[in-house]
Amino acid sequence: MARSARIVATLLAATMLCSAPLATGAAAATGGVSLSATVDGHAAKSGADPIKLSPSSSGTIVVTIRNNTDKTIEVRTVRLAGRVMGLVFFAYDTSVQFSVPSHTEQTHQLVIDLTGLHGQATGLVPAEVDILGPGRNSLASRDFVVDVRGSIWSLYGFFGLAILALTIIWSTGVMLALARGTLHPNRWRRAMRFLVSGLGIGLVFVFTLSALRIVAPTAGVWIPTVVGAAAVLFIAGYLTPTPGGDGEDDNEIEDAYDEDDGIPRHGHSVLPVEGP
Repeated sequence: MARSARIVATLLAATMLCSAPLATGAAAATGGVSLSATVDGHAAKSGADPIKLSPSSSGTIVVTIRNNTDKTIEVRTVRLAGRVMGLVFFAYDTSVQFSVPSHTEQTHQLVIDLTGLHGQATGLVPAEVDILGPGRNSLASRDFVVDVRGSIWSLYGFFGLAILALTIIWSTGVMLALARGTLHPNRWRRAMRFLVSGLGIGLVFVFTLSALRIVAPTAGVWIPTVVGAAAVLFIAGYLTPTPGGDGEDDNEIEDAYDEDDGIPRHGHSVLPVEGP
């Protein structure tokens, strides 16, 4: 039982940690350098309406950099990237060569070719504009949401469809086992199988909302959705009746048999005794 509980905690912790890249990129200023940006004339900032990105046209980015430090900063790259759950689905790096003296502000305009975006993403996607220094270190960034007018057959679309297919296959197996009464007699093991289905269902729901342009899968949306679905299915699996219905307590089953190989824990072998 303790081991099953540790596995559950590990899975949920891993799900939460996947959002770390999104959470750390939320700041608009790093080390006294502040950044504001517009994409195709629309302000790139959290809480604003999604900015439309079309693969059939180029995108214009205007960045305004304020250097509040006591030394000149060198900017070598301006990056536009789209991330979902910490995974990068598109990124456009533009090389630049400009310096921003201390306590000054500069504005620069760049044009990005978005032709390849058609096969990379579609729907609402969390994005960021990031300025990088000579060592590829982030100087400042801006988070916002884009509405990518790509294809469902893009990398992002295939990722969502793959999760859907795996979730259907796994959940069908769980439901068949439940109907046939062939689930594991230990309720923690049953709960773990249902938890995996919950994770898949939560992810499918998040990707569907994104592809339909209803809600962007930001960390504040996908984490509670996925964790909530996993928790509900875990509890449902835990409460499923013990196969066989003989009234034997699950704790007695776990005490009597090893979870890995089914060998009695106390070392007593059960063998038929032949008569004299």
